[in-house]
Amino acid sequence: MMPNGQWVTNTSAEVNDKVKGVVAEKIQEIKEGTDVDPIINVVFVQIMGEKSKYIPGQGSGIKSASRISRNEIQEQLQAQQKETEEERRKRESVESKLMEVKNQLEEEQKNQEVMEVRLVHDQKLLKESMMALVSHLQNPKNGLPASIFNIITTSTSSKETSSASLMNNNWLQEDLHGKQNQESQMQKELDNLKDILTFEKQNLEMTIYDCDKFNSLCNEKDVELKAALSEKQSLEMRHPKLSSQCSKKTIPKELVDANNQVFEKIHEELKARSMLHTAEETKKRLLSEKSSLVAKIVQLEKKKSTEDEHA
Repeated sequence: MMPNGQWVTNTSAEVNDKVKGVVAEKIQEIKEGTDVDPIINVVFVQIMGEKSKYIPGQGSGIKSASRISRNEIQEQLQAQQKETEEERRKRESVESKLMEVKNQLEEEQKNQEVMEVRLVHDQKLLKESMMALVSHLQNPKNGLPASIFNIITTSTSSKETSSASLMNNNWLQEDLHGKQNQESQMQKELDNLKDILTFEKQNLEMTIYDCDKFNSLCNEKDVELKAALSEKQSLEMRHPKLSSQCSKKTIPKELVDANNQVFEKIHEELKARSMLHTAEETKKRLLSEKSSLVAKIVQLEKKKSTEDEHA
């Protein structure tokens, strides 16, 4: 199979020779002073009509292969954008769960503070009640013996101590049970976050691989585009007279199609580059979100270890 430049050169030489031969035959049959431009134009159109099945065949094949390749790239980029959107929704779900855990911790701390305030208030009321009872018993007008007063005082003091101790034990048991439940729940949340982080790392690696693949494809397309442009410039430099005649009179359909193919190829390459740039920006954003999520997990682990030490 011949390269593009070789078969174009051979075809151009063949067309040029045939045009010269037919024009030479026509000139012998006409009179002097006759304008030969219409004759050359008719001969050129006639020759190019004979070759029309061959030249468009090569161009259409290249165009079809290039279009299929670009469609595949666009489909892959669209699939990558869908995966990125899904990862963003998962990240938002994880952040909402983290906020729920944080709110629950704050709510439990507030409840604990309220319970402590209530306990102190109840103890204060109990102490005031006992002091009032003691002062009432100490009053001589009541006529109670000192032995009975001592018994009541001792009994009251022991009951107060046992009641306070029982309340403290109950409160400590409830607090311990609540902290154990909270620790278990935080451990589950932490395990879920680690699983999500592992999954997002895998998706990030796949995204990086796809971006590298798209970079290589774009580089290949750049090489093809440069080759096509250089081939077009070479054709224009080799046939300046043919180009001037075509611009003055009738531009062949094959050259118009070739130019349209080149412009369409340039447009698609620019579009693919734009989509690749968008994919790279998405990759950078995912890396930033991953770092933020790792920092949140580390902070949650530190908070959990601190609570374990205090417990």
